Amino acid sequence: MIGKFIPIEGDESLSYRKEFNVKTMKAHGANGYVGLREDDEAYHVYTKYWKFEPAWNGEGLPPVGIECEREVPRGWSRCRINYVSSSLIVYQMMDSGNEHASTLTAFKFRPIRTEAERNREAAIAEMASTPKPCGHAIYDICAQLYDAGYRKAEVTDD
Repeated sequence: MIGKFIPIEGDESLSYRKEFNVKTMKAHGANGYVGLREDDEAYHVYTKYWKFEPAWNGEGLPPVGIECEREVPRGWSRCRINYVSSSLIVYQMMDSGNEHASTLTAFKFRPIRTEAERNREAAIAEMASTPKPCGHAIYDICAQLYDAGYRKAEVTDD
């Protein structure tokens, strides 16, 4: 997802419009865009009625309203950002519904991983854990092997 289109308030006859996520976007004329929605359906919008909001790429602070992942003791957990200031961030954990506030440096946040990214991380972690884990160096080597096409061979009983 590269971002989303949000309807611009104003014309009440267009109140049926809802924001949507997009995978691609190309200028269409001087005042519009075309591309594919997240669900692979085509779209065509006019800048008079729609505002584009780029997706957060993990750099800097997550914007208010975005769902992302927060680092927790056993990995990462989904949350929604409710408030951000120069010294404070307020977020709601999606698994518990609890809202928390903390200083900006207390936790790390990242964009939600795709299924392919989660599968890659799991495969690398499995490779790095056998036979003897050797810290970050072995993890980095396993990541390079995975990215180069190495896959664990499946053993079958014939």
